[in-house]
Amino acid sequence: KAIKIKRATFRFISDPAAQVAALLAGDVDAFPRVTPRSVAQFKANPKFQVVVSGSRAKTILAINNGKKPLDDVRVRRAIAAAIDRKAVIEGAGDGYGAPIGSHYVPGAFGYVDTTGVNPFDIEKSKRLLAEAGIKTPLELTMTLPPTPYARQGGEVIAAQLAKVGIIAKIQNVEWAQWLSGTYGSKNYDLT
Repeated sequence: KAIKIKRATFRFISDPAAQVAALLAGDVDAFPRVTPRSVAQFKANPKFQVVVSGSRAKTILAINNGKKPLDDVRVRRAIAAAIDRKAVIEGAGDGYGAPIGSHYVPGAFGYVDTTGVNPFDIEKSKRLLAEAGIKTPLELTMTLPPTPYARQGGEVIAAQLAKVGIIAKIQNVEWAQWLSGTYGSKNYDLT
């Protein structure tokens, strides 16, 4: 049957736990993007219909190439080669996602698969750091906004970077601080 909606009320619920609680309590009828970790419980509950589809959303690790030693392309390539994108997707998105090698996602106009340009390769990463004259451990700060994918993904990436001698100290910040300091003032190493 066609459902006619005469009046809709929109609520913004930023906390993932509160999103899940609101759905389970029947306080909201639909939610467009629940955290991946809650998908299984909704799939198991016959009161809910779960639709899984692709999106244009993406998670990237931004590197501040205006700071030393990140201004050396070999260091940036070493960081990229140290990251197993599939492991990040598993750890931060419970497997929901596809590896990308640029800012474009599959299905976007102009998409080209560039995942093979600088693939996951621990030995290449170590070699590039050595060529750049980097003495490990190299300490960098990774500034993370409050979204679950950023915080969870940051933990996975920090663990991966540690395997090549890069210690990524995680700095969790709120949106206002991230927007003004990290995004606005470019005050970061990694984000």
